[in-house]
Amino acid sequence: MSAPAQPKTGLKTVELEGMTPDEREYVRWIEGITPAVYRRERFLPDPAGRYTAPGCSINGCERVSSSSSLRLCATHRNKFKAQGRPFAEFVLLPDESRKIHNKGHGGDSARGIIDLRVCSSPVLRAEMAFVISRKGTGDYGAPFVPATLNAFIRRIAESRLRSLRELDDEPTRVSSLDLVAKPNRAFVMYAREFSAWLQIAGGDLGVRRRLGRVRGGSHRWSKGQHISLPWLRDIVQRWVSYRLATQAASPEHVGGQESCVAQFAEWATTTQGLVRPEGLTRELLLAWLAEVNTTPGKYDGIQSGAWRGKRVGAVAAMIQFAKMEGTDRIPANAMYLPRELPARDQPKPRFLEPRVIDTLRKPENLLRIADPSHRTAILIMMQVGLRAGHTCALPFDCLIDLNRAGESNRWALSFIDTKSDMTVTVPVEPHVASAIREQQVRAKQLSAGFGKPQPEFLFPNPRAYLTKRLAQEPLNKIIKAWVKDLDVREHSGELVHVTAHRFRHTFATEMLAKGVSMVKPQHVV
Repeated sequence: MSAPAQPKTGLKTVELEGMTPDEREYVRWIEGITPAVYRRERFLPDPAGRYTAPGCSINGCERVSSSSSLRLCATHRNKFKAQGRPFAEFVLLPDESRKIHNKGHGGDSARGIIDLRVCSSPVLRAEMAFVISRKGTGDYGAPFVPATLNAFIRRIAESRLRSLRELDDEPTRVSSLDLVAKPNRAFVMYAREFSAWLQIAGGDLGVRRRLGRVRGGSHRWSKGQHISLPWLRDIVQRWVSYRLATQAASPEHVGGQESCVAQFAEWATTTQGLVRPEGLTRELLLAWLAEVNTTPGKYDGIQSGAWRGKRVGAVAAMIQFAKMEGTDRIPANAMYLPRELPARDQPKPRFLEPRVIDTLRKPENLLRIADPSHRTAILIMMQVGLRAGHTCALPFDCLIDLNRAGESNRWALSFIDTKSDMTVTVPVEPHVASAIREQQVRAKQLSAGFGKPQPEFLFPNPRAYLTKRLAQEPLNKIIKAWVKDLDVREHSGELVHVTAHRFRHTFATEMLAKGVSMVKPQHVV
């Protein structure tokens, strides 16, 4: 991790005088887990954009940039938008043309400075320095907004708190921070997050924590802290940490398994009276299997075999881990026998009927999708069979022109298939290529508005903090609303259940019907 640039005068260790022996030991522990470069009382903007956004890119401007996508402070950003010039021209304008006619440059918050000197408690200053160091790793979400964080620090200082640990211990102190009486969402989030980071650093996993990033760049959060039985909560937390540490599965998969175990724990304690490890009997596991097998599905009948197998299998894996770790109070026969776990259902056709896909592909129906970027993404999935994730991550220069002189109907789409880790090139029809070229123009215009002359992705989203591109999660919601607007129904009268992945199955089915090979070594589908 690159160390943020800081003034030499800012480096110092918090004073240990005037503290109790426990407080002195606590501060020494915090300083031991805080990198030396972060043991400060005053932080300048982070050039790497981790604990704060970097400084404004205009020379001589002392303000912090207002976003990571356009490195301009709020006042220069407004000036840039008002002038309507390309970003490269605006940056090179004479100072007088960029003058913002503001009185000064504002205080510490406008300049991106985080000041801990208002905290009279050295314990609190050490805790906040540790908190900023966590943000500095880049693994704890978006950067701080200095104005909000400085306001939180001032509110904490006014309340005479000596440590963030007191937020949980004394509800009256929390009320004095207006975290209850006059809720401030950012302050409530800070209070919970910072306290949890300190607990996790001390080895206590009984708090809400980030398990890691999932697709799209968002974070997966833990569920195990809601388990009421301390011994079971400890087993689940150690199991989750083991799975993540050994990289046995992705944070998304591990988080899903933990959620299934948390559901089992709630059911076992509230309906089966589970209290001690000895209660984790085979009879209890069979009762959970029966409960899962009879749970109604979201649409009709019981849940799918794959979903039921996931819920039961997660509990079986957790108990097996507990036995391996030496939890000998769990009965030896607490297990599922082979073939007892729910099997996957026989696969059903997942392609869309010709009448349905033909209706969706009609140009006049596609125009009913309001956003042209979403419209192009859905067109690519329908016509080329790409996964939603691959579509959203298409590079800006994904379109390959195969036309010779006088031709205009030979185009191909190139992308990286993350499952095979190969670059794949597939032919596309002229109208799809035309839609992609139009999207490239929109992508350039959008990126230019945020100071980037050349976009990285075909579907950029500069406001997406981590991925900088369109997320795949909203696409199914857009497709569902679109199908409802078109009123496309099954023969039974119900709305057709259309997802992005069903477009892929439909495309593959159409290719097989046309005689395209799916047999090695000539396989194409």
